[in-house]
Amino acid sequence: QVGQLVTYPDLAKTFQTLVDAETNALANGFSREQSIQAACDCFYQGTIAQQCIQWFDQHDGLLTLDDFQYHRSNHTKRWDKPLHTNYKGYDVYTTGHTSRGGVETLMNLNVLEQLDILSSKSKSNTHQEEPQKDPQYNAPLLHNMMETIKIVKSCIYHYMGDPQFTKTPLDQMLSKEYAKSIADMIYANQQALKDTPLDIPAFPKNSNNTHTDTDNKDTDTTPSSSSRFTEEYYDSPDTTSFSVVDQWGNCVCCTITIGEGFGNRCVVGDTGLLFNNGMRIGSTCPYPDHINALQPRKVALINNAPVLVFRDGQFQMSVGTPGGEMIGQVQTQTLVNLIDYRMSPQEAIEYPRFKIMATPNFYKAQSPYVMKLEHRIPQETLEELQERFGHDHLDYVGPYSICAVQGIVHGSFYASSPPSSSSSSPSSDEEMEETEEKKDTDDLDNDNVPQYGYAAGADPRGGYYAVGF
Repeated sequence: QVGQLVTYPDLAKTFQTLVDAETNALANGFSREQSIQAACDCFYQGTIAQQCIQWFDQHDGLLTLDDFQYHRSNHTKRWDKPLHTNYKGYDVYTTGHTSRGGVETLMNLNVLEQLDILSSKSKSNTHQEEPQKDPQYNAPLLHNMMETIKIVKSCIYHYMGDPQFTKTPLDQMLSKEYAKSIADMIYANQQALKDTPLDIPAFPKNSNNTHTDTDNKDTDTTPSSSSRFTEEYYDSPDTTSFSVVDQWGNCVCCTITIGEGFGNRCVVGDTGLLFNNGMRIGSTCPYPDHINALQPRKVALINNAPVLVFRDGQFQMSVGTPGGEMIGQVQTQTLVNLIDYRMSPQEAIEYPRFKIMATPNFYKAQSPYVMKLEHRIPQETLEELQERFGHDHLDYVGPYSICAVQGIVHGSFYASSPPSSSSSSPSSDEEMEETEEKKDTDDLDNDNVPQYGYAAGADPRGGYYAVGF
């Protein structure tokens, strides 16, 4: 009820147990890093782990103490190198490939760079058209972005899996040469793909393909008879993302999730904890001989993909979003708005979007596409996508219904939010006027702005973020 105070005493006790483990280690002369590791040991090997396993035993669960200890030894102590590409002079960094959304975002940007999207070059008309200021009216741009996302997703679901179980050819997937082969495929097709392709572009002949798994196009797409899941994938935007910049210019972009809704929908004993439901379809594959099929101790491929962007070594922007299957799609659209169309952060995150799903899922070849567009995209643009480029299964959804991006952009004191959002940093009239003058500059960099100027926007789709220094 409105005004009711909600408390979680069991969860508070669990947090206190972790804090006590850290403070006791500090009191015994351990370093800060060692003391944090002591708290992790308490969770994965100590009293909290014992409480969890007791609950799983009581309810015929699958997890054992060995699973907790295996995860502690093989995953929580590991730091993965961030993935990187350069998009039109901007260095874009994101998470390692057990989070497939980061690879998807980088691959999308590489392909769009090859397609020269600012020229709005269409497949049926290969001369360069005049760049259009407003991309929501630009059917060729939307077509190129849609086709890019379709093919990249097929590559992601074809090749990616837990690196301890398969060798994913990341260097090839993120290469500019491979991006060009995808762009060539988009130009050659002339019309929109109707369903997930049977074949995806091969790697360049001179590349060193380290993928050791059998060709997934031959995967048996009959779900396992012992599977607890169907092959249909139901997306859920129940992830959380936030970005923070401190007074010295250090930035953290964090996207965390327990899957969908309340995760596994069970509070584990007296810990107050909800575990994730990362074994769901999407994160895992329902077809038993696929490289991402559910298997003991195999890491499922979640889609979290916080992004940091730099230029000449200087922080430019952070972008993150919840949204399940839409994360890589929406972050790509937002980055294009910021980098290619020079939008302010508020414009970029409010801007109308689209999303692409496949029925029953992206793992299965020839799964029909279903595309949803926020209905602020004009009807004439939708009709051009259908008539000129052959897109079908295009449906309108609510005006602010696809994901909720959060982000920070360097170079301005301007921060705002739409009336439907719940929070915003105030800006003076002078600062807002100053920003309006800067919005049309040729580069996001601006030597005349204060050293610690940042802009942030709030998303009326439900998420919000606004901060300024």
